[in-house]
Amino acid sequence: MYSIRQEELFSLHELLEMSPKDTYTLVFETLDISPFLKLVSKKSLNGKPTQLNYAAMLVSLFVRVMERIPTMKDLIKRLARSVEFSTQCGFTGSDRIPSKHPLAE
Repeated sequence: MYSIRQEELFSLHELLEMSPKDTYTLVFETLDISPFLKLVSKKSLNGKPTQLNYAAMLVSLFVRVMERIPTMKDLIKRLARSVEFSTQCGFTGSDRIPSKHPLAE
């Protein structure tokens, strides 16, 4: 059986010293999410204008895994209740946080 050893992004000591905000920032500086954004962003200039912050929504999905938030419903509740958490995910005060995930029902 083959064993693949993955290189560490940060040492354990560095991770323990970082606050959650710093951890998110450093991870997303290292991780390029632009290919994912191309898949989910609006393809055409025609039609209804985009009202959702797709970049923040995508970041929040990654943060959900990092924070071990079990369900989409729990993620949405945390985004709605914690201004600090939603800001760390990239939402601004004028952005609408999704009220539910279309596939969560």
